[in-house]
Amino acid sequence: LVIVALKQRYPSEIQPLEQVRSRVIEDYKRNQAFDMVRTTGTKFHAAATNGMAHGKDFAAIAKEQGHTAVELAPFTLNASTLPDLPARIDLGSLKNSAFALKPGAVSEFIYSRDGGMVVFLKEKRPVDDAKVKAELPAYLADARKQNSMAGFYEWFAHEFDKSGLQRLLRKSEASTGAPEQTP
Repeated sequence: LVIVALKQRYPSEIQPLEQVRSRVIEDYKRNQAFDMVRTTGTKFHAAATNGMAHGKDFAAIAKEQGHTAVELAPFTLNASTLPDLPARIDLGSLKNSAFALKPGAVSEFIYSRDGGMVVFLKEKRPVDDAKVKAELPAYLADARKQNSMAGFYEWFAHEFDKSGLQRLLRKSEASTGAPEQTP
């Protein structure tokens, strides 16, 4: 049992400017930085889209605009790491964006916590048949094991509910005053 009570009430107050000036300045600077990032990202997206339509290379467009193009090694939607990916780029956002594109397409500007990115998808490569043949048995065995465990846990939960044991445990805890725990 948890009881929540109000211990003390603080009256609202308007703080003097001198007391909050530094926070206001920092908030303003942060908002200005976000606006600059959005404007720069949007301009680069437009330049990349236009330049690519006229046959320019994505890396060359990035360089002309004062940005750096990072060429990444091929990766799959299931990749959990990417060796060449800069630390400030979120892999999940990159994968979602890249796999939504058609080869030769440029994504919209995508915000990240440290700025943003524009993704250019050079090509989509089919999976190597030899790799599929080599890795498929292990993948299927793992999938079967996961499904088997999920089935067991579902059966066990159903049997536990049918047993009435949880109801007996609650009655026992209520009579002894011990805290209730759920499995």
